[in-house]
Amino acid sequence: DMKKIRDKDEEYWSKHKGTPKAFINYETGRKLWGNNFGSATAIRFPDNITDRDIIRRLTGQIDPFSTGFRIVNLHENAVEAAKKSVDFSSLFLSLSFFIILSSLTLLVLLVSTHIETRRVQISTIKALGFTNKSIGSLFLLESGLITFTGSFVGIFTGILFNKIIIRSLNSVWIGAVQTDTLKSFFDIYSMIASFLITFLLVMIVLLIILRRRLKLSVAKQKTGKTGLSGKKIGRLFYASALIGAASFLLRPGSATISWFISGVLLFLIFILFFRYLISQKNLKNLNPSWSYYAYFPSRAITPILFLAAGMFIVIITGANRKSFNANTSSRESGTGGYLLWGETATPLLYDLNNQKGWNEYDIPGNEFPELLFIQAKRVNGDDASCLNLNSVASPPILGIDPAHFSANGSFSFASEIKDIEVENPWDALKLHPGVRTIYGIVDQTVLQWSLYKKIGDTLVFATESGESLNVIISAGLKSSVFQGHILIGQDNLDYYYPSISGSNIFLVDGNIDNIAVYRDLLGEKLSAFGTEISFSYDRLASFNEVTNTYLTVFMTLGGLGMIMGVLGMGFVLLRNFNLRRKEYVLQLVSGFTLRSIRASILREHLLILLAGIIAGSVSALVATLPSLLSNAQIPLGLILVIITCVVAAGLITIIISVNQLVNGTLIKSLRKV
Repeated sequence: DMKKIRDKDEEYWSKHKGTPKAFINYETGRKLWGNNFGSATAIRFPDNITDRDIIRRLTGQIDPFSTGFRIVNLHENAVEAAKKSVDFSSLFLSLSFFIILSSLTLLVLLVSTHIETRRVQISTIKALGFTNKSIGSLFLLESGLITFTGSFVGIFTGILFNKIIIRSLNSVWIGAVQTDTLKSFFDIYSMIASFLITFLLVMIVLLIILRRRLKLSVAKQKTGKTGLSGKKIGRLFYASALIGAASFLLRPGSATISWFISGVLLFLIFILFFRYLISQKNLKNLNPSWSYYAYFPSRAITPILFLAAGMFIVIITGANRKSFNANTSSRESGTGGYLLWGETATPLLYDLNNQKGWNEYDIPGNEFPELLFIQAKRVNGDDASCLNLNSVASPPILGIDPAHFSANGSFSFASEIKDIEVENPWDALKLHPGVRTIYGIVDQTVLQWSLYKKIGDTLVFATESGESLNVIISAGLKSSVFQGHILIGQDNLDYYYPSISGSNIFLVDGNIDNIAVYRDLLGEKLSAFGTEISFSYDRLASFNEVTNTYLTVFMTLGGLGMIMGVLGMGFVLLRNFNLRRKEYVLQLVSGFTLRSIRASILREHLLILLAGIIAGSVSALVATLPSLLSNAQIPLGLILVIITCVVAAGLITIIISVNQLVNGTLIKSLRKV
């Protein structure tokens, strides 16, 4: 204000320039004007001291790091971040677990069937004096040649599969990686390792089955009867039911984990129940041919297990997809009920909630009295959200006033520290548990998958004065618009980072009917500050897209496993038919028609199909019940589509298998009798 300058002030300036008008005690001045940056802005020296003396005395006395100066090895940091990035090899190995499990189960079926078809030969050569070792060596040599060939071909099949996956990640699955620059990479060591692991794994499975088979007596070799007794299965069933009931009633720890454990135990209970039920001889009253499965229950349980496991995996994956149709205006949602998310390149120095701020930025606040802004100061750092694949050591810090969030119950928490006695987790941001120690809140996803920390752990940051700042993680937010940031109290940020003079982040609350008007208005009025404004639910959706894409990949790979499961069921039908051929021939010569035999087989395997679907779907729904109830719109349509596809595929497999096997095979077998 130039009017404040008096004539005598001008006269003083003309004579003395910047010479102080008054001198006060240094200690008094330090108390009045000292701050985090220091207490002096100049150093005075006697006339007789030379420049060399000044340089000599000051050398080593001033620590540049105490003023926030940093030396960063950019290359080393970039390499380290890349090394600790998302490990896609382990990820897809985990996602392909069901395919691997299905393949191993199919392998066991193939080997068991092969050995069963040759059990008469095994009994004969054992009776002739051949030792188990020599018989085992013979079978291992036969199977080893086939395994070697299959493992070798599998290397090149894996390369092709990898190229398909990478191309998908660069296109239809780009939401998982947020880039289209991924490239396939192969090296001779990984190819050799894959070959050896596959070959040795298959040979170990072969060896276990062979040793188990060769230890049987000759009489058991002829019958093929193996497995646990019905009484032992019944005991396992009752024990699992008791554990499952205890888990369901007590539900220790996280509700989500408890329900998942209950679902897994229910899955086991279903399988044991069907195993126990099949082994009961009175089941033949429902269908006389069930006496075969009562004697060989594993031949019915195997396809049930195939189908149930596939249904379980695919349904729990689909049920956990994030739905954007939920009420994103709810205070407990990931948007906190706020309509807009805004970021500015240049900090906003004024409060957007009062008349002074409205005048400064030309915002017609009186026309929109319902508008409310939550402003946050930011200390820049590396993006720690799921949109960044690299590891992050220093995520950006946001300083917020937690009072509004606490009063309105904004956002929801996945976890929180138990040692702090506060009514709301947001209130912990106001506490000071120690010297240069504060509390912070992080998105749970960032905490677990980017920072590799847990609740109660401490993150260390450097303040502007060069000192260390310990941020104790007091709570983990459920998926929210704050993903990628560390949230601390605004007062703490002002104290440790005093040069941050304005807000770069703001949330906007108001009338949802005017959301588009707010966005256009603020985008226009704040354009000079490099402002980018987005709908809060769009920002949340961009984070959820990553999760959903991974779940889509998982469902796709699980679907491949389901196909193998259905094929495995068809293979089991083929094996069972071949093993029961004499039984069907006997029925045929006893007066049963081909139509009645076919109907009997269909009834058997329809019950097997139904048992697999019930075991897998019901247990999966129990395991994911919290996820289903937390969404406003439960994805029942997706679940019904999955079940329908499995039922259709199973029915087609059963019908084709029965028609192919029954039509002419029995007549040919009858002629050979």
